[in-house]
Amino acid sequence: PNVPSNLLRNRINALMQDQQGFIWIATPNGLGRYDGEQILEFHHRQNDTTSISDEYVTCLTEDQKGNIWIGTRRGLNLYDPQTATIRSYDLTTEGDPLETQIIQSVLEDHRGYIWVGTYGGLFRLQPAQQQCLYFNNDSTRHLRPLSHNNIYDIIEDAQHRLWLGTIGGISYCENNDSFHFTNILYDPVSPNGLDGDRFFRLVELPNGQLWAGGHDGLFQIIEKDGLQFIRHQHQADQPNSLSYNFIEDIQVDGNGKFWTGTY
Repeated sequence: PNVPSNLLRNRINALMQDQQGFIWIATPNGLGRYDGEQILEFHHRQNDTTSISDEYVTCLTEDQKGNIWIGTRRGLNLYDPQTATIRSYDLTTEGDPLETQIIQSVLEDHRGYIWVGTYGGLFRLQPAQQQCLYFNNDSTRHLRPLSHNNIYDIIEDAQHRLWLGTIGGISYCENNDSFHFTNILYDPVSPNGLDGDRFFRLVELPNGQLWAGGHDGLFQIIEKDGLQFIRHQHQADQPNSLSYNFIEDIQVDGNGKFWTGTY
């Protein structure tokens, strides 16, 4: 938009349109809400618990009630559009690593739980009861630990399974309180194995196809005799191949086509 705002002079980490039509803009220098004419800015103010918990905003999602969940590098925030107020959620407990305050992805599942992927593990928040569960890759703490603590993306598929894109591969589990994560790790030997280990975006298409994008290209996930992976990469002699192998974002349009953002 052609409106004066310091936010737009920076990198944009995430964009989202809410149920009311507002465009939310997450940047390293605060949060913006664009109404088509002007941008309302939200910034961190020291010692003010009604402001966002950090200037560096990483991710956004809207829940079923129209609340906006705001991930930052110093915690999780909730914007209530009914009262136009912000509150912060402290997910960590004593002994949790500081990396758990760096929020990288937020998802509301079909039951209303809020899943939060961080630099130091995964949280499941039950907002009404303010109850929180924590998961990481510590095998002494969890029977089926995560593939890696650094979680970049979380999605829930049509079968209500959770899929996590991490720095160490892909993890998934049935969203039924069993919390038994299955980890798919780097496997360059198997013909249809996961020939990559850093995954920044996951997406399910309207036809049920699952795709994962990361450091080593775009992968189609095929559920046949277990899980198989077909990798798509840039090929210099193929003009219709990917422009670059580093996939930073994947978005699905209204026609069911998906678009990739590379870096």
